[in-house]
Amino acid sequence: FQKGGRSANPSGRPRGSRNKAAAELDALFRKDAAAIVAAMVTMAQAGSVAAAKLVLDRVAIPARERPVQIDLGDCTTLDGIDAAHGVVLDAVGSGSVTPGEAASLSGLLDGRRRAILDVDLERRITELANRATELEKVRETR
Repeated sequence: FQKGGRSANPSGRPRGSRNKAAAELDALFRKDAAAIVAAMVTMAQAGSVAAAKLVLDRVAIPARERPVQIDLGDCTTLDGIDAAHGVVLDAVGSGSVTPGEAASLSGLLDGRRRAILDVDLERRITELANRATELEKVRETR
């Protein structure tokens, strides 16, 4: 393979081109798309389970996420985050959120927990460095 994004066959198929069969099928579908969808809906209304599934899978796109409203309380401390995890688990148990939504919320809470720990660790390291500097100054004065 040649470096620099050069094709080994410069006279080959251009980028982005499609084969003729796919292009013709696409053109046919675009021409009759409304009629095809109407026919599938009619078949689904007449009781065809396969048509109903096709219509629902292709036309009625399911919502990926929904807003979740849960009062998690104060999430500025590790104790608050622990309590918020309990709230999320209770929400799953009551059915107000799905396990997948709870997993997303738990991931957010875990990210917040890590951020709190990182800030605390940075503070402690800075504090230790300051103490070490002070001790070094005291030793130099002796």
